[in-house]
Amino acid sequence: MIEPLSDFECYVAKYRVDAPLPPIEDLDPEPSNMPQLVQVGPANLRKPKPEALSFAVQLLLQTKMPKWRAASIKRYVKLEKRFGVGEAAASNPAYKAAAREPIELDAEEFIRLKRNVLQIARAIGMLHTDIPPADGWYESLLEWIKLADWIQSIFRIEKSSAKFGPQYVGTLDVLLAPGSLQIRPQSTYGALIYRAAEMVAHGTTARTCDKCGKPFLEGGERANGNRKRSGSRFCSDKCRYEYHNEARRKA
Repeated sequence: MIEPLSDFECYVAKYRVDAPLPPIEDLDPEPSNMPQLVQVGPANLRKPKPEALSFAVQLLLQTKMPKWRAASIKRYVKLEKRFGVGEAAASNPAYKAAAREPIELDAEEFIRLKRNVLQIARAIGMLHTDIPPADGWYESLLEWIKLADWIQSIFRIEKSSAKFGPQYVGTLDVLLAPGSLQIRPQSTYGALIYRAAEMVAHGTTARTCDKCGKPFLEGGERANGNRKRSGSRFCSDKCRYEYHNEARRKA
């Protein structure tokens, strides 16, 4: 199979997380208090290293939004009951107004989300830009929350695939050039989904740290093809040292 990430490139610039900005009309309505990732300055085309994509997958795996997600799901269930589903419902002004109402955002959760998003974007850019974005270009953090949810589900799908067979996780574009056929993601969003699925297929699993309870990745293959060590109980040396020091004090 042609390696889909071998020719993948993305636009990278400097970014900040800003207060909510006017919604982009062609996108689904979202809470009016949802922060935005904003580009600051010109963007450069860059070919991301596999290590950068893997690190982004791990950060998104660790990005939990339980309080916001529960409130968001509850809201959309109510909207579907009231307006129905499909384009007709979504284009209803009353539907858009209700969907745009502010939603309670947990401050601590969004501080972690902001930190992870900025760390990823500064290495591999925004999620949905396949053309050179201009200064001031922005996208909602809601897109990053959706991606984090989907990547976390990919690591759960692996456990059920033996029972239910192959399952859908994402799509790739097929490009035909003179004398060559290329398969690649449409955007950084798709590249990260592909990278997560690729890691799972090569034996990478998600575990929970015995010390801090944070998810982390283990097993699978490194970028050079060597196998990673599996059987880890801790996400970092710091957690391992603190866990064993605490055990010794108790003993």
